[in-house]
Amino acid sequence: MYKKHETDDDIIFYFKIPGLSKDKNIKVFTCNQTLTVKGNFSVENSYRHFQHTISIPSNTDVDGIKSIYKNDILEIRLPKEEEPANLTKNINIEFDD
Repeated sequence: MYKKHETDDDIIFYFKIPGLSKDKNIKVFTCNQTLTVKGNFSVENSYRHFQHTISIPSNTDVDGIKSIYKNDILEIRLPKEEEPANLTKNINIEFDD
């Protein structure tokens, strides 16, 4: 499972994943407004697979996403972008007489 925390600038997800190391198989990626965390780890001589897919807001700066693993916690920080300007715009019609 994961926990979510939100600040004015970031959305932060925390995943408790015990026993990961640099050589373990874990992937974090975004696709179509989702964040996916998946991989394998071992606990008490048991090999486990996990996958979490979470919807992320459209104002997420996907190029600025950062993650760090420390003390069995994977932290993924998604910076927020400003919401796009109003996507509805009236276009004036000019009449050529």
